[in-house]
Order: sequence, then C-alpha cells, then structure tokens
Amino acid sequence: QITATITPSNAEYKVLDWSVAWESGISGKFGNGKTVTDYVKVTPTSDGALTANLECKQAFGETIILTASLRNFPNIKGTRKVQYQQKLAVGTELNISYTNSSYSTANTTWALGACTGDVSSQEVKSVLVSFPGAGKTFSEFKDYYSATGSKKGVYAIKLTTKGSTVYTKPMEITNVKMYVGDYMVSDKYSALVSYFGGSVLEDAKYSDSNKGILVASGTGVNATLTGDFDFIKCLGIDPSSNLDLGGYKQFMSTLDLTYIGSFIHFTCTATVNGVADVHLGLFKVGIDASSLGTFASSVSIGSADIVY
Repeated sequence: QITATITPSNAEYKVLDWSVAWESGISGKFGNGKTVTDYVKVTPTSDGALTANLECKQAFGETIILTASLRNFPNIKGTRKVQYQQKLAVGTELNISYTNSSYSTANTTWALGACTGDVSSQEVKSVLVSFPGAGKTFSEFKDYYSATGSKKGVYAIKLTTKGSTVYTKPMEITNVKMYVGDYMVSDKYSALVSYFGGSVLEDAKYSDSNKGILVASGTGVNATLTGDFDFIKCLGIDPSSNLDLGGYKQFMSTLDLTYIGSFIHFTCTATVNGVADVHLGLFKVGIDASSLGTFASSVSIGSADIVY
C-alpha cells in the first residue's frame, strides 16, 4: 500500500488520481505494445484517496512509473519508479570435481546438473557417482576420497546460478554457502549404523543446527566455493580401516540399494540483494554401488551327501 503526502498539510483540496505507465513504451522497449496494467495495477482505497494498493501481476522488463496527481491539476503530482527484481530461476548448477595427482584413476567429476521444479525448493534428481579408481579394501577407498586420507586429493566446487530473463533490476548474489545437511540419511541408515557403527557428520566444527555443516563458501553469481569436506564421512560410513569393502557392499546389497551409503544432500544458500539465506538449490549425490563391483548372491557347496 502506497500513501501520498500533500503539502502544505493544511491544503483544502486533497483529491488524487493514481496511475501507472511504462517509462518509455517506445519501439524496442519491453513495454511497447503491452498493456501496463497486465503487469502492475494500482487501485485507490477509495475514490480520490491518498492511499492506494499496488499489485505486481507478472514479471516485467521495463521500468514502470507510478503517479499520484491532484485531480484536475495533473502538473501537481508525485512519481515513483517501480522495478522488477530478477529472480532465481530453475537451472542453478553444482559441479564438484575430485582430482588426485598421485592416483589419476581416482579423478572424477560430479556434474549434478540443473535444478528442477519449483525455485523455492529446487532439487536435482538423484545423482549416483562412480568411482572406478577405488581400491579393493575400504581403507584404500577412504584414502582416495576422504579429505583426511593419506592419498588425499583436491575437491573443486563450483556453483553456477541462473536468473530469470525478464527483469529491470539485476540479481546480486554474494556470500554463497554450501551445507551438508544432517537430515540426508536414508531410512536404511539405522541398520547401517547398527552393523558397522559410526555416525553422520561427527566432525561438527562448522555445525549449524538449522542447515547442517558448512563445507564451502564463496561469492558471486558464478561462485567457485572454497573449502574441503570428507566425502566418506559425509556419507555417514566410517567403519574399521581393516574392513574389506566387499563385506560392506554385501551388507548394503541385503538392503536392496542401488547406491552405497546414504545420499549426501548439498543445500546451497546465498545472500541475494541483501537478503540472507535465500535458497539456491538442493542437490543429492551418492556412490553408485555397481561401480564398486558385483555382490555375491549365493553360496553352493554341492547337494550330494558326504559319506565317510
């Protein structure tokens, strides 16, 4: 609701007309040939009132001028510009790559692709990551892909945001943050913990009770986030270093899962035009069980009686 002030305050005639118009409406501009009230509508609270309700009906790409003028005296008026803020759009992408200079076969890139669905709750489809360079034992696997492993590699994280195409005021993104949420475990997680022990995200030095653990941060629309994280620990799997990975895979196969462990949920937020913690997207990633080999399905020792 907009309120007009007429000066001097003791003026006897205070009857206003309210209107909206394109700033230019000339050829080549967004408003040319378009009806402005299809985009922004102004309605006085009563005929001639000093207050009016302004409503945005849809996105617009040219500045709109709001005018309140003294009735029958159009030169006595007040004006304000009305802008449309660029919004976050479906298509925000997250890319995480892992490189290990000593073990190039472990290098991989997680291209999580564009967000889908409503921009207020963006989420990519489940992404399964393959690790063909992993070792045969779980301790070797941890070495390749753990931030604390002896064969520690480097994670490079890049978030590319996408904005709406119709606007008059561009989006300004700062302070991009990526969290691993502690709500990401699957319904099979309790069984996993009871079998192997361990806990999800036990290293909570950056803990945030509402968002999980901050694993990376950066600035800008195309932010290259800095920070590292322990992929193995994020998956909530921290068994004995002596555990044979085959045993772990076999246990997971009994749960009828197509991935190892739980999905990691990366929640990305940012400060957008001064408003903190605007949701950028929810991304999911897990380890593709098939990339770690084939599970045993049966054991046979023959059917005939053994006679001594």
